[in-house]
Amino acid sequence: MDLPWVESLIQAKFYVTCQCGWKDSTYYCIQYLDLPFCEVCKTNKHSGHNVLQVCLSSEAEEESKETEKESQSEL
Repeated sequence: MDLPWVESLIQAKFYVTCQCGWKDSTYYCIQYLDLPFCEVCKTNKHSGHNVLQVCLSSEAEEESKETEKESQSEL
């Protein structure tokens, strides 16, 4: 099975502000193999495309929150 988008998906950076500046990037279009994007861009630019949504697990969210707390306490 040929899945050329998998490598690009693995290397993509999610949960950063989308290029449009509105929301975090949690979607990925496997047709364009471009940068991740937000739900606003999904509706406006990728309607009808094969789109995946990346979600954080609750464990990853907890680790992220803990890291953020540590960073703030160091300031």
